[in-house]
Amino acid sequence: MIAEHIIHDLMVKAGEDAGQVVQRIAALVDHDRDRLSLALAAAGTTLGQATAYMHALRPEATPEQLADGVLMLLRPMVLAAFADIIGAKNASNDNKGDRR
Repeated sequence: MIAEHIIHDLMVKAGEDAGQVVQRIAALVDHDRDRLSLALAAAGTTLGQATAYMHALRPEATPEQLADGVLMLLRPMVLAAFADIIGAKNASNDNKGDRR
């Protein structure tokens, strides 16, 4: 049980660290299209690594099956992270209005 908590904490930390790196790099460009390109490039590399780890678990699967598996597992994580980001932005905007 303790190991599961440690793994969960590491997962949260890895996600936060990766997000912060993407945010710092995205801050260097002016346009949302460029920010999207940077975030997708980072995600592609990270997902490639996740697919390699899945290959170690399922070596019989094709690359397409592995990628589909990673994307299926990732979908709820993406939706949760998006909700957190949008929620934080909305809270920040709400707080700006309270400073009058």
